[in-house]
Amino acid sequence: MRKFFLLSAVLLFFSCADNDANVTNVTAFTVFDFKTEDSKPEVRLSVFAEALSPVERGQSITIINNDTGLSWKSKNLRKVSESSKKKWTGFDSFVVPSNMVLPQGAYTFYYEDYAENTFESSFRVSYNSAFLDYKASDFPEKLSVIKTEKYVLYNANGETVYYGDKKKNWSSLETASAEYTSAVTGRICWYLPSGGSIIMLPPVEFKRTVSQSKATASPVDEDYEDDDEFDD
Repeated sequence: MRKFFLLSAVLLFFSCADNDANVTNVTAFTVFDFKTEDSKPEVRLSVFAEALSPVERGQSITIINNDTGLSWKSKNLRKVSESSKKKWTGFDSFVVPSNMVLPQGAYTFYYEDYAENTFESSFRVSYNSAFLDYKASDFPEKLSVIKTEKYVLYNANGETVYYGDKKKNWSSLETASAEYTSAVTGRICWYLPSGGSIIMLPPVEFKRTVSQSKATASPVDEDYEDDDEFDD
């Protein structure tokens, strides 16, 4: 089970909701998840909104594609806090059936709290459909747009111990793991701000010596803290 923390990388891509609502700044991004080097990506939609009221009040999120009428509803909401004290709530694994493609275009967003108050907003989904036929080995060479390389490191429980930019002294995931000794796997992610997309390359397992495997846990990236769990 993996906990997925990419929210802090994509909060610049959003549309605004009504200022009187209990949520605002709806943020959506498309995740292309490559499990192996040769497989095509699994695609999911991640949608979050800034909570203006306590995130614990959030009961469900519903999203509807305006063109097709396809809808999703999730009550398994994630709660994420930024170092800026902003709090976000949402769901990071809206998927379509295997015989369908995630619709692009305009979506309607509904947020419902436990008092049965419903707040409405909207967002758009846009991505390069060619990514659906690419393999992991095609990246980053086929990315002609502005992109940012991110590293994600996980411990043995699948929990994130680091998410952020690739540091200058890191030549690979393995060298990054030397600073986060509790990490047992890692992934390279390419964030495309212009299209609100994330490319997740296949996981890499780290080779650990006996002494390293007994090391104390490394600190989690300081840019966020997780208030809830989502198991994918």
